Amino acid sequence: MNFVEKMDETRSSVAQITCWCIAIALHQEHGVGAKRLNRLTDKLDELQEQNTRTMTREGTRAADQERAAWIGGKAPLEFPVPVMRAPKNRKEKQYRMAGNEAAGIAWQLYAAACIEVLGFGPERLCKLWEEARDNYRQVNGWAADGGMEYALTQLKRCAELALREKLRIVDDDPAGWNEWKAELHQEKKLALRVKASEALAAPHAAPPADKQGEIFARCMAETLAGGRKW
Repeated sequence: MNFVEKMDETRSSVAQITCWCIAIALHQEHGVGAKRLNRLTDKLDELQEQNTRTMTREGTRAADQERAAWIGGKAPLEFPVPVMRAPKNRKEKQYRMAGNEAAGIAWQLYAAACIEVLGFGPERLCKLWEEARDNYRQVNGWAADGGMEYALTQLKRCAELALREKLRIVDDDPAGWNEWKAELHQEKKLALRVKASEALAAPHAAPPADKQGEIFARCMAETLAGGRKW
């Protein structure tokens, strides 16, 4: 696995673990049942779609600002991922930064959904932030005791109890997972092309014809090269 693939895998896995840790905290500490968690998931999908559209049309900075506006100062924007040890070299530092970025975006989307669906204010949001990070520390503890596969299995069980549905760990079916990822990647690239085309065609934002190719290329490069999930 090369550096870019490892960065992408880090973002994806950290974001997923962060989401599970938040969902488990909502269930165990705030009494949010499967029905409301599913409503929350629907809102997350809606917010993610809107934020992706903003990123495609206006860039990553605009998308960051949009998420911050949704939270409105009611909760921290960053979600520093608890780690078992300090990074040893430059690459490990880059992986940690990528993980923190992905976790922060996942947290911001979840916090915005909690505000809208559950009516959470600053006190409950900050409590949820601490509880989710405590859950991540527990994942690290499981990993230290029995390895990452054991940790993910334990996390999966907790998440299944909260969501009342079966979840799949990547290592259960690596071949099938890689095939699914490839299909999803192609679908995502197509969707982003469509969204970028729609942005260029918008009457209020249409640039001069001789600049459209340049803007489209820059938009796609910024969106895809970064490997960002939200």
